[in-house]
Amino acid sequence: MPLGNPTKSGVSASGTYTGDNQANRAIPHGLGSIPSMVVIIEPVGGRQYHIHKTMTVIRYSYPAAGVVGLSDPVTTPDTTNFYVGNSTETTKSANAISSVYRWVAFP
Repeated sequence: MPLGNPTKSGVSASGTYTGDNQANRAIPHGLGSIPSMVVIIEPVGGRQYHIHKTMTVIRYSYPAAGVVGLSDPVTTPDTTNFYVGNSTETTKSANAISSVYRWVAFP
């Protein structure tokens, strides 16, 4: 499924993507600046992810299982994209094959 165009609303941008197991996959955020934080939710699995401006890892949590941790490294966000997926932990890094993710990026 191709990436949709991000929707920009005042001070944030949002969108969806479908996971493809690709490492360091670029997701365009449309802010025009480096996001200070990106929140990603996988509605079906209940997983939650947070990417912070200067972090090279993704913080993940699986609330139903009480699991919280950090993924292996991914590329830091830039003025065009944030990045998900790494070669060893696509589920922990928000890019598991066929999973649908919703995201919001904040400047």
